[in-house]
Amino acid sequence: LYLLPFAAQHGGAPKPTTPPPPAKVLNTTATGLAPQRHPPSGFVFLQSETSLDGLSLPTGLPPRDCSGRELPQPRNVLLHFVTLPEFDSQLVEALPALAGARPALVAAMGEADGAAEAVLLTHLGPGPSDAFTAVGIAPLLTPDVGACRALGAAYANVEALQLDLDDLGGGGE
Repeated sequence: LYLLPFAAQHGGAPKPTTPPPPAKVLNTTATGLAPQRHPPSGFVFLQSETSLDGLSLPTGLPPRDCSGRELPQPRNVLLHFVTLPEFDSQLVEALPALAGARPALVAAMGEADGAAEAVLLTHLGPGPSDAFTAVGIAPLLTPDVGACRALGAAYANVEALQLDLDDLGGGGE
């Protein structure tokens, strides 16, 4: 509900005037022309110091693991919109382990239609040796591209978005 609207707002692809074709359709139209594709200008980098298994635990206050023990710190994720030049000059410099994801990022950005899809780089875990890193393409459906873009308007001037997963809106005491 947060990630895809954030991606839709920052994706940089032109807003379609007609509904985009279904994702991954490689057939040509009746006129013999392939549907126009808008390459994304970058990708959403989702990062967290919490491991993948820690993020999969249910929310609650205080957050607890499967054994009922309190988690040592609240869980959160940070979303940034990043271009490939920023990835090379900033992210790889700060986290050299991410360099291995570059070929998959380039391939995903070449395949994705930025008007209807978001490229995601996910990096989870407390350190480079025990981190989970993945690249993927997600359709901008929340429940549809138009609604996703409308929700994303709230992030027009937001460069990064932090989601505190264990803050259930109770004011925190």
